[in-house]
Amino acid sequence: MNNKNPKLEAYLTKIDKALGSIAVSEKAEIITELKSHILSELSRNPNQNLDKTLASLGEAEHVANRYLLERGLSPSKASKHQAIKWAAFGLVGTLSVFAVLAMFLFTQLTPIIEVNEAEGRVRILGGLIDISDHTSSNSSTKKVDRSLQEREISGTASLSGKNQNINIPFANAILALNNSKDDKLSWTCKIEQDSKVKNFSLKEKNNTYNLDMSQVEGANCNIELPRDMKLSIHGSNGNIQIQKPAFDVDLKIKNGQVSIHPREDLDYSYSLDVTNGEVDGNFISSTNEKAKTIKVSILNGQIVNSKESD
Repeated sequence: MNNKNPKLEAYLTKIDKALGSIAVSEKAEIITELKSHILSELSRNPNQNLDKTLASLGEAEHVANRYLLERGLSPSKASKHQAIKWAAFGLVGTLSVFAVLAMFLFTQLTPIIEVNEAEGRVRILGGLIDISDHTSSNSSTKKVDRSLQEREISGTASLSGKNQNINIPFANAILALNNSKDDKLSWTCKIEQDSKVKNFSLKEKNNTYNLDMSQVEGANCNIELPRDMKLSIHGSNGNIQIQKPAFDVDLKIKNGQVSIHPREDLDYSYSLDVTNGEVDGNFISSTNEKAKTIKVSILNGQIVNSKESD
């Protein structure tokens, strides 16, 4: 299955638009989860084609609305709800011109209209008419215990010398970057149970170590890096946490959130760029030539100073 399948990308784009104005980082997390789920389904069921898989999830707008409702938000494209509401109000308006006796009978069935956005439901005349948007269980997004579908992989390697480069390409992932207590690079990740990847490969060439995570969708990793290393990391969608780095960082993602927790005893030189989104918090760059370089570029998302939110 090609991760860049036009039909799949078009479906995910519709969901992205239907999610409206929620946080870009939250959008990225939803899209990453859905894409991982779809690719996993196709991997588990070779006879299942993409059309059937998407049909089982439902229309893109409905999928987006379910995620919004789970978060207690109103659907961003609530055309169906609006039509139901206007039909309900129209019905009540028509009934209002009936005889006084009819009005009396109707007022006994209070409340006349109840609109429950959280449940996607409109109740008319005290429940005499009950219209729900959740009428099909087949198109609902199934909630499963992810821990039952995941397995853990890990690895470690001793890196000789200082000022070496580490390159980590990834697809969609949640990554926590921490300092190691020695000269070892180590990683512990949770990936899909049925993933064909047994472990990530670490290769060294021209004083650069390459830890390739790009073949796994939705990895959740804790990575520890030696002091004074130069880390280059890039991917599509991610939630990246950089914890008190004693190493240089050059990070680039398309969608997601990057949180940075600087150390009090180190100086940093920052270069932070978000095309669509924001940089939340104060990042003070030092002119010290020994300052650690933190360079982050995001197309859609947010960069956060997590130390300030502690």
